Parts: sequence; structure tokens; C-alpha cells
Amino acid sequence: MKTIKFIISIIICALFFASCVDKNDSTYKIDSSKYIYPIPDVEVTEDYIIGALYHELDSGYWYNEKDTLSLPAPQYTGTPVLSRTGDLYPYSMKKDFKEDNGTVMRQQLQYAADAGVNFFVIGWNGKGSDTLIWNYLKSRIGIANVPNIVIKYDPGHLFSSTGKSDRPKATDKLDDDKYLDKMLAEIDSLKTYLMDKDYYQKNNGKPIFILNQYYRDGRVKSINYILSRVRERHDFWIVGEAPQWEHPEKYKDTIRSFNAMYEDRMITSNYDRFNTIVDGVRSYYSYMDLQFAYWQKFMQQYGYQSNGSKAEFIPMAMSAFNNRRYSPRSTDYLLERYEKNTGKEEFYRIIANVCKRNVGNSRIIILNSWNNYRDGSGIEPTMEFGTRYLQYTKEYFKVPK
Repeated sequence: MKTIKFIISIIICALFFASCVDKNDSTYKIDSSKYIYPIPDVEVTEDYIIGALYHELDSGYWYNEKDTLSLPAPQYTGTPVLSRTGDLYPYSMKKDFKEDNGTVMRQQLQYAADAGVNFFVIGWNGKGSDTLIWNYLKSRIGIANVPNIVIKYDPGHLFSSTGKSDRPKATDKLDDDKYLDKMLAEIDSLKTYLMDKDYYQKNNGKPIFILNQYYRDGRVKSINYILSRVRERHDFWIVGEAPQWEHPEKYKDTIRSFNAMYEDRMITSNYDRFNTIVDGVRSYYSYMDLQFAYWQKFMQQYGYQSNGSKAEFIPMAMSAFNNRRYSPRSTDYLLERYEKNTGKEEFYRIIANVCKRNVGNSRIIILNSWNNYRDGSGIEPTMEFGTRYLQYTKEYFKVPK
């Protein structure tokens, strides 16, 4: 009996391998019509609400710590056009210049208003962030359609004896009274002095409150409790940030506490997968489209619901990505402003269409970024591109007038 079973197994294996050899290679190719497809243009029939991540630029942002007073090789992609009167170099290339100059901020706000940007997302990690916010407040006066502001709260400073933003230690828990009470007190203050104002961006009357990525760390497992305490005190539209290309199932337990989520910086180091070209179509765009669509469905099913409103996913658009000047040995996939197949400056346009195809009920789309020169993703005017990306932003997201 054992001999018969052995013979039968040999025959089955032989048939299996024979079938593998006989099959044409095309049998195993990816279904390009399902996964790699062109992204159609989406007509703008109603304005989208556009936010942009704003980066505070100082000498530490642009130069290495070892740099001297001489002007070293800068670590940025793109040269900003703004400068102070009498300066030889643009503002963000000056070794001794911290970006809290009212003239610079005022021009940035005017540029953003021209582009149709509705709000800047400004990071807050303790009272040291107040200088930038104060600069925003004094610079916005008198500008028509000036962008509002949204706080992206970073709890890192709560864990630091120096007051700087540090990652939590393995033993730290944000829901410990010594951390949580301080966090709630800070949020109370921000609510009173900032979020209640008409220049703070709201969704359906609720201030938008973004929580930085620290909540996703496995060392902070009580996010549902923390946000329930926040909601006891304030009626916020709470937004979480997930890292790029993550599966939403990974955050299923915490997503239930958020009104919205977005994924930051949709880049990759996988050149093979994201550089696939089929019939002239780059796979990166459709992969992002599929990712955003799944996140949107997942958020609507599992996210926080209030007053009958479902949670949503906020798409994030990028004009480009190039971090080689800042990190020469980086293996991140370059996302050039020019599409390689056509030679046209259309990367931003295609990404904008991906976002519009997957936008939530709020019609909010966030740009990464306004002025991140380290990653070359900004839309702020530069020597290289002028004001074109302001014009593109208005064209892609606002109804023609």
C-alpha cells in the first residue's frame, strides 16, 4: 500500500511540474488593467479645501552642525525667492536668520492666498512654537482670503526634561497623570487663545486638531482613553497621521477614535514595484489610488462617527519628492516634477487627480508641503519654478473663475 501511495505521489508531482513548464509566462503576469491604469482628469465643480504642511525654517534646517560662518553647500532642493531687504541670499539660506520675519511670513500668506490654500498646518510642540504662531497672527492682517491655521500637536515635549520634542521612552505612557494632565492643560490653552478664533480652520464648526505620529507607537497604547478625555472637554474634529503605505488594518483599534486620518509622504524605496511602466503608464499613480480608496472605505466603516457623520480619509498631494541634497545616500524613490515618459511637468497634476478621486465628505486635501525644501516637495515660489506651482494648485483644486 505504501508503495502505491508513493507512486501516485510521484505521478502527481510530475504532472504539476509539467503543467508549470507548459504554461506560457504571460499566465503569471500582473493584471495591468486592474492594478496599473491611467488616472483620468477630475473636473472641479466645487472648490476643495486645501491645507498645506508648513515647515519652520532656521539655520539648523538648512545646514549641518559642523558648518562654519562661511556659506557651505546647502542641504535643500529648490531656492526660495523670498529675501530680506539688503540681503545677498534668500532668507532661508542665511546662516543667522530664523524664519520669524514678519515680512517673509506676510509674503508667504499672500502667495498662499493667491494659490487658493485654505489653511497652513503648523506644528506645536510646546511654548517654543508660539513665536511662529504669533508671527502668523501679526502677518495675516489685511490680506484677502488669507489662509487659516491648524495645529498639529506633537506630545514629544511632554516626555522631555529639556522641553524639546523627544520620542517617548519604552516606560513612558501618555495616559499617566503627569503627562496627560499637562497635555490637556496645553490643549485647553490652545483652544481658548487660538482654536476658538475665526482664523482657525474648522470642519462643520469643529476645530480641526491633528495629533502627531507618536500615538502610533506601540509604547503608547491608550490612545482611545486619551482622546476620550480630550472629547470630554472639547468638541474637536480629530485627525491622526499614519505613516506612508501602511495598511489601515494595522490601526483598526485606534482608528475608532479619529474623525479622519491621512498618510504622510507617499514615497518608497522600492524602485522595482513603483517604477513599473505598462503601456506608458507608471504604476505609482494607480497604486496610490488603490491605497487611498481602501483607506477611505476603511475609515468610513471603522472611524469615529459623531452626529451621523462618518469618519473619512484625507488624501495628501505632493508636487514632487527629492531628498538627495539633504541625504545624498538616500535610497528613496525620486518623484520628479517632470513625468519621465512625456517630459511634461505633470506629476503634481496626476497626484491631484488621485486625491480628488478619493476625497472625503469634507473635501479636504492636504499638500505635503508648502515649504519643505529638504524633500523638494514645496509649492512656495522658487528661483527654479517661479510661481507656477501656485497657479497649478489653484487650477487643480478650485473652480475656474
